[in-house]
Amino acid sequence: MNLNNDTLGNVNTVIQALSTAVNLKASDIHIAEGTPPWIRHGGTFAPIQNLNTITKEEAHIIVNEWGDGTDTSETVVIGEHRWRLTCYEAADGLRASFRRIPSYPPSLEQLCLPFEINQLLDYADGLIIAAGATGAGKTTTLASFINRINQTKNVHILTIEDPIEYLYPAGYSMISQRNVPIEEQHTALKTALRSDPDIVFLGECRLAQHFELCLTLAATGHLVLTSVHARDASSTCQRIATATGNTGRSALAQTLRAVITQRLIPDANERKNRHLVVELMLNNPATQQAIRPGGDLGAIQRMLRDEHKGMDQMLAKLALDGHITIHDASSEALDLDHFNYLLTNMAHPSRSNNREDHQDPSNAQQYESLAQFGR
Repeated sequence: MNLNNDTLGNVNTVIQALSTAVNLKASDIHIAEGTPPWIRHGGTFAPIQNLNTITKEEAHIIVNEWGDGTDTSETVVIGEHRWRLTCYEAADGLRASFRRIPSYPPSLEQLCLPFEINQLLDYADGLIIAAGATGAGKTTTLASFINRINQTKNVHILTIEDPIEYLYPAGYSMISQRNVPIEEQHTALKTALRSDPDIVFLGECRLAQHFELCLTLAATGHLVLTSVHARDASSTCQRIATATGNTGRSALAQTLRAVITQRLIPDANERKNRHLVVELMLNNPATQQAIRPGGDLGAIQRMLRDEHKGMDQMLAKLALDGHITIHDASSEALDLDHFNYLLTNMAHPSRSNNREDHQDPSNAQQYESLAQFGR
């Protein structure tokens, strides 16, 4: 929805809040009756100083005129800026949140993603998953991946989103973006083949039907990109296994290409900026064995750790290089004991010559922990 002066209504406080977000390059604005707008900026979340409280009238305009009532999400354009507007009703009144959406996705190089991700561009079929918490940048990573394909290949890319976020500049591909409510996305996936796509992007896999249909599409000669709320590659595969059973595990082992797990961590010095931390799991015979029925899904993280490609290794390196604080890194670690062990041995490489120190710790107290510093 494009909003102009005739449709903005009497929502001056909200307009001021959105303007503040743009000026500060903040990610989110939250609107609630009876309080000033709240802003999420880097690693902070707080009310915006010197702004009026949101009135009931303003909240009503945002939810029912800008949006489509409660429990809805859509893209709105205000001036030159695009926002994902999500509306809902809490116990104490109407609420809404705005997330700023850049017009076009950044490049893979701008995101500083691992170079190995480029090899995923060569696949014509299979399943690529971006995993992480809400706000970890999963959609941005997949949009950048799609745009790189758009710049290099003649293919038909079908996106199923709620709502449509990034737009794509003209390229070599045809990109068909569909705005489909979550409750109708399984139908859109079922009928995707009628659109003759080469690549299918589902904004988020949430339901068992989504997982099953994505696996089917990936097994029938399509490249499928989607995101999953999960903390690591093992839990991503576990979530799919729980939703689809042994049949799904077998299909996942055969079709999975990669799981890209992400964290966004505030910069150690400039807290408004954040670092993208990525763990990349590429499927191979060993991970296939872990994924198949009867396999040990937890082995995936152990393999990544042994290959020095795990999330904790990435966090420890950034912390020791001074890019992020050890406190922030440790709060995002998958295994705090192992993270502390990595800090000790990476800070004192000579200790790796000691066989006892080189073994993986079972108790963090056995090793010098650096986690207390920088908190």
